[in-house]
Amino acid sequence: MKKRLLISICIAFAISVCGPIPKIYAQAQSEVTVVVQFSSGQSMTVPNLSDHIGLQPNQTVRIIVQLSADVAGQTLTIESLDGGTIVEGKSSALVGDDGSLRFGFKAGGLSGHYQVVLRNNAREIGLHFWVLDIANPQNNPPVLTPQ
Repeated sequence: MKKRLLISICIAFAISVCGPIPKIYAQAQSEVTVVVQFSSGQSMTVPNLSDHIGLQPNQTVRIIVQLSADVAGQTLTIESLDGGTIVEGKSSALVGDDGSLRFGFKAGGLSGHYQVVLRNNAREIGLHFWVLDIANPQNNPPVLTPQ
């Protein structure tokens, strides 16, 4: 009994200090569309937001996120969690009247996982990139590429 009480107190303390756990953006897949544009002129629509998008080291892509109309006018924070840089945009951006948000992302130079998160107080959208290990392709997970 004392152990359960202690765990409950610890959880309550953690929530009060860290704030509530962010609510995952739960729009239906058909309401969020992500298009990645490559410098080659190719582009692709990401069919599932949990898929990895394959990039070359230090590659820059342009990202268009199409949200539902109810998000128009809201400000979203754009964060690169694992390295890489947000380019052609700021660390926060206003969703356009048409529900779209546009920004650029430059991947890091090392192979591996790079995440970009878009969020406001109630919503979070994660994008997953994978910089390909050209020397050791067996180290790469399945990724989406425009080919």
